Amino acid sequence: MHELTLHSTDFDETVDRILSLGCDQFDLETGILSRISGTDYYIESRADTTGTDEQETVFDLDDTICEITVEQGATEPLAFADSADTDYSTHPAADDVRAYLGVPVVVDGEIYGTVNFSSETPRNEAIRPGEREFAKLIAQWIGTQIERDRRLSTLERYETIIEAVEDPVYALDTESRFTFVNDAAEREFGYGQEILGEHVSVVMDTDDLERIRDQRKALAETDSRSLTAQFDLETADGSRQIVETRHVVIGDEEFQGTAGILRNVTEREERRRQLESFQQAIEESADGVAILEDGEYVYADQTHADMYGFDSPNQLLGESWRKLYDNEEAARLESEAFPKLDSDGRWRGKVTGCRPDGTTFPAELSLTIVDDGRLVCAVRDITDRVARKRELELKERAMDETNVSIQITDPTQEDNPLVYVNNGFEQMTGYTREEALSRNPRFLQGPETDPEKTARLRAAIDAEEPMTMEVVNHRSDGTPYWAKLSVTPVYDDEGTLRNFIGIQQDVTERRRLSETLEDRTERLELVLSGTGTGIAELDLRTDELTWDETLTETFGHDPETIEEWGEFVHSADREDIHAGLEKTIETGEPWSGAFRLTTGSGDLAWLESRCVPVYEDGEPVKVLATGTDVTERKQREQEREATVAVLERIYQITTDPDRSFEEKVDGLLAAGSEYLDLPYGYLTNIETETTESGTQTIVEAHGSHELLQAGESCPLPQAYCKKR
Repeated sequence: MHELTLHSTDFDETVDRILSLGCDQFDLETGILSRISGTDYYIESRADTTGTDEQETVFDLDDTICEITVEQGATEPLAFADSADTDYSTHPAADDVRAYLGVPVVVDGEIYGTVNFSSETPRNEAIRPGEREFAKLIAQWIGTQIERDRRLSTLERYETIIEAVEDPVYALDTESRFTFVNDAAEREFGYGQEILGEHVSVVMDTDDLERIRDQRKALAETDSRSLTAQFDLETADGSRQIVETRHVVIGDEEFQGTAGILRNVTEREERRRQLESFQQAIEESADGVAILEDGEYVYADQTHADMYGFDSPNQLLGESWRKLYDNEEAARLESEAFPKLDSDGRWRGKVTGCRPDGTTFPAELSLTIVDDGRLVCAVRDITDRVARKRELELKERAMDETNVSIQITDPTQEDNPLVYVNNGFEQMTGYTREEALSRNPRFLQGPETDPEKTARLRAAIDAEEPMTMEVVNHRSDGTPYWAKLSVTPVYDDEGTLRNFIGIQQDVTERRRLSETLEDRTERLELVLSGTGTGIAELDLRTDELTWDETLTETFGHDPETIEEWGEFVHSADREDIHAGLEKTIETGEPWSGAFRLTTGSGDLAWLESRCVPVYEDGEPVKVLATGTDVTERKQREQEREATVAVLERIYQITTDPDRSFEEKVDGLLAAGSEYLDLPYGYLTNIETETTESGTQTIVEAHGSHELLQAGESCPLPQAYCKKR
């Protein structure tokens, strides 16, 4: 059992092995781990030595012997070798379960299910007390593991929240009530701890709430774990903001709530709604040319005809220009272009052309009146330009609105200067575009930047290779921050290097939270490693040592440095301890050991310790260790070892055929003296003449007592052995 659980990595696999072990130990055919929900009895794991595994996994609890087990309302086993000899002989399951040993599995104070072993035939022997205890041990281990898995699930929920604290974060329970909001939510929208317990409807309209709820239901039917939604949020001061949320479902097996990251996109949406077309450079030449006289075509080239969907320019000759536009567009041209032509002799603008097949296209139209009164028309199809414009708008908007820093350098210029930075760069670094452009990005480096990482980045740029690393940069006010930096080279169609694109993500808070979480996790694992255990912390940077109250009270010391601590460690153990510490710091693997130390009262005690290193930026910065007083255990171990040793010695002495009787007696006296830690041992002969007198004579003596030696005698009333 110990070997199976000590190296357990997969809970289900370990349970299967334990059930098989139980079947062998109890000489019963079937072992089952069940989960009970109401009146349903679910088989979660089964071991069957008969080779006739049942396929059914759900039963009515009333049809199982486990009904009686859980009705007892305790963690004591229910056991019988033959149901016919019990009060359960009439139970519906008694015919199929003749021998049975079952124990409730308790999780978080509630009965989760049972661990039970059974056979269809009676067992020859009654269930022994030791077997009952072993079954209880199995149930306790399984219950503890399930509780641990549930706690880990809870930790994963909070880890999801911690990973996203750069923006406003919230968490909701299964009823859509707030269970968490971070400081950023209060700064951005004015909602703090007072909103906890309130329904999400206090900040959302009913329509938005129902829409997101429907999206979440649809999400539950897919393998996806998150969705992105947009809605209007009412802030604490009553104003309305447009926000975008990244919605994450919490819980693997069952729905436990949701967590989300909010982003205020009000300005972005207003810009999107008000965005006008970028102004395009007016090109000198036109693709299609035509000449109109009195509003009719007298000339058109092939390009003009192709653009408007005609096979030949001749199809346009004599036709009115209105044939190429719908009524609404033609009316617009008459109202906008013709007055301008009358006053200035020229007009230029955008139109929507219409082809005979009903399709339309955007075009740029230039009209000029020449001396003879005719109208020269130059037109260019700008379909591709409009599409490219839309694409560029989307890309530029995406680059400007992302919360990461984007920077582009030009390696074709001297010192590879910045030629573009987005809004995220300004927000992250504190430098404006004007301050950053035309400078090499190395101005972001500072006193806390790692020179080794800088050298690696420079080597990658020189080699025109992509590079990703986490590095310390500095803002315009000098404050350092951790950035995840990715640099990618960009080449033109001929393979010539044109730019480097750099993307920075501020990971300062994530690194801090990760280090804090790692430190707390190490402490939690150490605390959970033993009852009555204290914790010590060694700072490798300052050599400062800290003991908690448990260790200080137990051993009567409160050392402040590793040297001070070493003064009361037993000299024979110091070398092993230092070797263990050096190994765990070098390899990162935990180290465990027990050693002796002198307590504050002068007694010798045993301390058992487990040490683990803690890292920052890949370097060990401290060692966390547990300490448990195992003096009594060590004393018992030593006493057992001494007893076994003296018994083995007595056996060797008494069974040695080459020893005389006197030699055996002398050997036994020596063994007894050493075991009892007494300097002398004697075999005496007592001769009694009357009940009140007699003589005691020493036959054999061990030790160099000056008076008590072999052959010495004394009156019995004066002897120590008189009463014996």
